[in-house]
Amino acid sequence: VVHRFWSLQDSGDYARLAPLFADDAVFSDLIYGDFHGGAAIAAYLGQMKSEMPAHGIRFELVDAAGDETVAWSQWWCHFPTGRVPGWTLHTLGDGKLTLDADYFDTAAARSLS
Repeated sequence: VVHRFWSLQDSGDYARLAPLFADDAVFSDLIYGDFHGGAAIAAYLGQMKSEMPAHGIRFELVDAAGDETVAWSQWWCHFPTGRVPGWTLHTLGDGKLTLDADYFDTAAARSLS
């Protein structure tokens, strides 16, 4: 599921990520906040579909590992003026993401955006 997440994210169509999340999932972003439930996550991802390209932001997966209940990913967030490293904790249940919690240096990200 995590590798599918990154494959879809790399396409830039964030809205296609929504079906990967459980109905009661939580998506936690240090800039945009926490989104609870499939509908809220889908709305957030729909917003990111236009917002990320508008700001010239893209992500690059460095590494990912885990099993059917917990996984992590290490990534770069590329801005037109630099990049910031980040990590995501993923929890899974019944083949769906139940938590996607991002961790990165928000001050560095804000200084580049």
